[in-house]
Parts: sequence; structure tokens; C-alpha cells
Amino acid sequence: MLAPLLAALAAAPPQDTVVDRPIYSDAAYAVRLPRPDDDWVFVPAVERGTMTVIFHPRGAALSDQLWGALVVTRWGGPVPLPEIAERRVAGTWRPSYGRSFSLLAQDSLTLAGYPAIHLIMGGSIAGAVVDVEEYLVARDTDLVVLQFRLPRGQPRDPMAAGYQRVVSGLDLGAPRAPPPAQPPVVVLGGRFVVDLPESLVAIGPGSLTSQVVSGGRRLVHWTRDAPGQPDSVLAVGRYVADERRLGRLRLTVWRLPPGDSTVVRATDEVLARVAEAWARCWLSLGPVPRASLTLVETARDSTRGWTGILLLGRDMEPAILVREVARTWWGGYVRPDREAPAFAANWLPRWSAWMTAEAPPDGAGDVRDAFVRARALAGDARLREALRTLAAEGRDGASAARFLTYLDERTSTALRSSLP
Repeated sequence: MLAPLLAALAAAPPQDTVVDRPIYSDAAYAVRLPRPDDDWVFVPAVERGTMTVIFHPRGAALSDQLWGALVVTRWGGPVPLPEIAERRVAGTWRPSYGRSFSLLAQDSLTLAGYPAIHLIMGGSIAGAVVDVEEYLVARDTDLVVLQFRLPRGQPRDPMAAGYQRVVSGLDLGAPRAPPPAQPPVVVLGGRFVVDLPESLVAIGPGSLTSQVVSGGRRLVHWTRDAPGQPDSVLAVGRYVADERRLGRLRLTVWRLPPGDSTVVRATDEVLARVAEAWARCWLSLGPVPRASLTLVETARDSTRGWTGILLLGRDMEPAILVREVARTWWGGYVRPDREAPAFAANWLPRWSAWMTAEAPPDGAGDVRDAFVRARALAGDARLREALRTLAAEGRDGASAARFLTYLDERTSTALRSSLP
């Protein structure tokens, strides 16, 4: 789901769609957006269920880094704001800024009557030092992203005042339905205790240690049982557990009732593809203490993995499955280095997917560029060996510096400045 959103923010729409008016409105997407100042114009575009409108000073180029954007994407279900914020920071802004990246602020708030997460990042993009302010908004089943760019070296007060006018005047319409109530959760160390109606089951990280049903309520106890697992409830629904075993891999599949066409089902074909992704990681990265995986059916567009956990999404291509399953190793049993956690948590799952799924590197940015360079310099065999050695020997902290020691001197020297 984030792919069209990111593409929308990365591309400049054709200038023949310029709208020069005080307020841009789109009834289909229930948006009214004021401009920061009288000399700013809007450039809208709609593609594949995503509405984008970029606004910038009249006659200015986007390369000047003084512009804003509003993107509305039909998410199709509850919008997981914390996960999206994490992915935006780790998967978009850190690679875009590179070593200059700095997360200046992150907080939760309400924007235009909807829950939102507010991010401010700083650093250098394409040779320009620029701060990016971003609001991630959950509007019912839509994800709304409001982004402002503030290049340093220009007067900030007028820009900040103009952007504040946009924030204050943004109209996203009234909520279509009240947000679903979240079950009360008590966290005690690595244990989660969830109280909810008897008909529902909460899926947490780790192992389900007990369920108590009484008086129409269900009390569910989950315990984290591996490093790198999240500290929150992952899903709530009318789930039923289905235990499977495929080879050495033990699968616990949490299934939703039939009849909802938006749910990604854990069919036998899907289970076989997940087992194949696990086998590829096991062979290429070495064994982990537990050959078990929890699969959760969801209505998500994006598949998401943690140590021993996989939330199923619609994007289950082989490389994506390997990338998310590989998080059991990278960022899980192989702990990220404290000084530079992005290498293990973000870079290595993608590298493993590109190697073990034999998929061409996709996208752009530092992660892909460094992988292509490492592969060209070291060769496939040496790079596979280095990844496997790091998975075996770097469990106390997988750092880029340690990884480079497993490569030849020419390759490690060439890559040293490219890795976080």
C-alpha cells in the first residue's frame, strides 16, 4: 500500500494540471486544502486509488525543496499508524537522507479531527539541507499524508507561518464511522494480558500462554518468547488457531471466518510459499533456536514480519516473503547494533531477499545501491558467505563494521562509506 504513496511523493506531476486558487478541494476524496500563501499553486493527480496534490510557490521548481504535498490513499482497513511511521522513518527517510539523517521530533496528536503521528526529519537530500515535516493521519480506512519541506538557509518564519495555515485549515470531512474501540491491554514485562468480548481473540507477539472465558469476556495472555518481537497487540478478530507442520517448520495459523473477501487467506498455496521462504532463509543464513512461525490472516495490503511472526498481506511475492521472514534472523535472533540499528533491521532483510529469492533489487536509494555495488565487487558466493557468517557470529550485535570484516579488503574499503 505504501508503494503508490511513495511514488506519488517522488514524482512531479505535469505542470499543465496547475490549479491557482486559495483552496484546493476534491469531493471524491473529501479534501479541502488551503494554500500556504497567495503566490502558491496546486498540482493535483489521481492514480490507482491515490489522490496527490503538490503545492509550491508559483514558478518554483520542486528541486528547490520548498514545497508540500497531500496524499490520500485508500487503505482498505484500519490504518496501522505506528507501523507506518516506523516504516517511513526506517525505509524512506533514513535511506533518503543517508548518514545526515536526524529524527528531530515524533509525537502523536489529532489533525483535522483524526488521530495522527507527527514526524520531523532533518539532513541533506540531493545536495540540499532540508527539514521535512510529515503528518500521518488515519482517516477511517484512508491513510492521509501531509508533508512540508523547509530548506535551510531561507527565512523560516514565513514558511512556518504558511504551513501552519495549511494545518489549521485542512478539512478531511467528518468521520464516516466511530473508530473501533481498542481492547484494554496490560503489559507486565514480556507478558500481555488482553480483556475483550468472548467472541474476539487478540493476537499478541510470542506464545499464547492461556485464555480464560467467563461472563461473556475473554482474558488472553501472550508472552514474548524471542528477541525482536513487538510490544503491542498485533490483531483482534474472530480468530481460530490452526496448527500445521511443513517439514521442520511448525506453523500456527490464525484464521478469520470465511465470507470477507478483503481478508488475505492462508491457503495451502500460501503456506507452501511461506515454508519455502523460511527454508531459503534457513539454508542461506543458518538455523535459529526455534523452527516455528505464527501466521495471521489480515486485510492488510503489506506483509509484515517479526521474530517468528508474519502478518499476511496482499503483496506476497517471493522476495517480499523472504524479506519479512528474514526478520526472524535480522533484528530478531541477530540483534541490531545499538549505534546503527538500521543496518540489521532494515538493510539486511532486503539484502537477504535479493540474494536468496534471486530477485532483482527493486526501488532506489542507498540500500539498493550498496547491495548492487557489494554484489559486483565481492560476487554472489562471497556475499552469501558474508551474510551467513554475520548471522552466525553477529548475534550480540550485527553492525556494518563487523560485516565488512567478512569481505575482501577491496570490497570492504569501497563499501565502508556507503553503509550506516
